[in-house]
Amino acid sequence: MKHAFTMLAAALVLVCTPALAQTPKQIRQAKKLAKAEVKSLDKQGYRLSEIGDLKSELTDYILESMMGKEQIVGTSGPSASLNLAKLTAQNSAINEYVNKSGGMVKARITSDLSSVDGVQRDNIVAAFERMAVQEVKNDVKFCFTVVKEKQRQYDVRVYCLVDPEEAHKAKMKALEQALQELGLAEQYGTKIAEWIEE
Repeated sequence: MKHAFTMLAAALVLVCTPALAQTPKQIRQAKKLAKAEVKSLDKQGYRLSEIGDLKSELTDYILESMMGKEQIVGTSGPSASLNLAKLTAQNSAINEYVNKSGGMVKARITSDLSSVDGVQRDNIVAAFERMAVQEVKNDVKFCFTVVKEKQRQYDVRVYCLVDPEEAHKAKMKALEQALQELGLAEQYGTKIAEWIEE
């Protein structure tokens, strides 16, 4: 029975591996990119924080991004605590993604909502970014972590993936909440609904 369970678990791992959805050319390309990244990380003194093989983790990461996921790498500065450095890097990844989205929202407001003045636009973007951190963090998939230790200080990089479709829904929800908070939902709600439908 135990042997059968082990075989079933192994079969599930094979079926769920993203590499099976890729062409042999894409797999070779991902392995080549992963090998180069491992060499660069080794040279900088980074090692995989979890159990496993860094090249395999990077290969899977690259293959998933080839399937349409967006790559984000969160970083931390040197910290005396490994756990704090990991948490800082995770928050860095979420904030980087949200800030990038905030820039797109600002551009969209500027181009589509000409009646919004500069101060109001900045208020909408600030409220959006605050709400988006809560909404988007569930859509950020933390894949693996690399760490560099020097003189009892930890420097961490967290490699993450985001499904753009799910993150788009979360960002639009955050934008709706921001408009409601600022009392602008009625005025701009129709235009926001059009953005969501795109």
